[in-house]
Amino acid sequence: SVLRQSIIPNLLEATTYNVARRNESVGLYEISSVFLDEEEDGLPKEIAHVAAVITGKWVDHAWQAETKTVDFFVLKGIIEGMLDTLGLEEVTFEKAVLDGMHPGITANIYHNNERIGFMGQIHPTEQNKRDLKETYVMEMNLDKMLLIETEELLYTPVPRHPSISRDIALLVPSETSAGTLKAVIKRAGGD
Repeated sequence: SVLRQSIIPNLLEATTYNVARRNESVGLYEISSVFLDEEEDGLPKEIAHVAAVITGKWVDHAWQAETKTVDFFVLKGIIEGMLDTLGLEEVTFEKAVLDGMHPGITANIYHNNERIGFMGQIHPTEQNKRDLKETYVMEMNLDKMLLIETEELLYTPVPRHPSISRDIALLVPSETSAGTLKAVIKRAGGD
């Protein structure tokens, strides 16, 4: 009863703390354990989740007079980028109604028809209670995401020594064409 079942409440507290101190554009994430579903021994199951919260402005270039506040699609783009980095394809978003979330701006996230998380705007009454403007959250089951089979990631080690580039200077008659020089260099140096 005292173990957390979601990371989002802690992220919302940190967001409220920051906004109250005039940090109006906030983006936070956390990877941590939550405790759900009792196992056969009566103890809760520890599951790794990833969660995020964003509020305020996403783009704020005062010198270009360009601003963009966070919205559903900004968060969706962040999630899609994360899933793409993990190599997860065939991810779908379906409209959902969840407690504490805005009824029209919330979606469940599925991979091959298995729910791996949710995203959306927190309910306006919760936003007002915390003195927040439009605030969007997401929480996903990291354990499930990492168990999904993806193409093997290939790792190329970083070279031990930095790359070296050489510059050569040639003294040739001005009527010599660049193509002729390139052919002589290629013939002498090979590939």
